[in-house]
Amino acid sequence: MEFKRENFYGDNFNWYMTDKKGNIATFLSGYGHIPKVVFDNEEKYYLTIEYFTNLPVLSDTFLSRYNSIIKPDYKDERFIEVQSAKRGIFAYDNQEYSSIYKLLCVPQIKFNLINLDNDIRNILEPFNFSNLDFDMVKNIDIERHFECY
Repeated sequence: MEFKRENFYGDNFNWYMTDKKGNIATFLSGYGHIPKVVFDNEEKYYLTIEYFTNLPVLSDTFLSRYNSIIKPDYKDERFIEVQSAKRGIFAYDNQEYSSIYKLLCVPQIKFNLINLDNDIRNILEPFNFSNLDFDMVKNIDIERHFECY
């Protein structure tokens, strides 16, 4: 299967971005808009997925978009957003069929770009919101920042 947007339409598909402070977020999409840059290099894409999936857990709890502390139970562990937040990564989910991504989870202990291996840091370089701070933004219109599919 070719690594193209149309081959993942409707699937749970996630990718990673950074903000101006070096915070990292995963963006989850099924039918929503995805930046074209995500599909530039399949090998690099899967390297980032593997890297972030295998990070150690930093905290058993995380914050909701409304700053409520959440301690997930075993049933919630299967969700990418829960796994990400426990590893220090923000999580945004797409509002179906749109370019809007809504904040779901805020890590209590944040994993920062400066903590990344050089190879992964270099891969993420084009995936940056240079004018956004994930701590301050609850909704992101991805098309305001990137050309999308």
